[in-house]
Amino acid sequence: MVYIFGKLLNRKKKIYVALKMVYGLGLFQSNILCNKCQIGFDCKVKNLTQTQIINLCKVVDQNKLLVESHLRNIIESDIARLIVIKCFRSFFHRKLKYGNKK
Repeated sequence: MVYIFGKLLNRKKKIYVALKMVYGLGLFQSNILCNKCQIGFDCKVKNLTQTQIINLCKVVDQNKLLVESHLRNIIESDIARLIVIKCFRSFFHRKLKYGNKK
């Protein structure tokens, strides 16, 4: 089992595809991470060594990429701020969160 940022990655998938499962990482970012960590595109998750996994996490921290819970918290606080200032963009979030109240 390989956990990266609290997400269980499928062992049968290639690493650049499996990294897309992490919230905040897309195909472009996963390709960049694989290049920086010198992991081949044909490498599967089950073939990763412990040092490669640690290296992946370090590169994400060095590049200051927002992933998983940190990114979710930022988005949630932004939506809450929009609701407080009664911005038009928060109109649909208010309906979902509070029902039909005005």
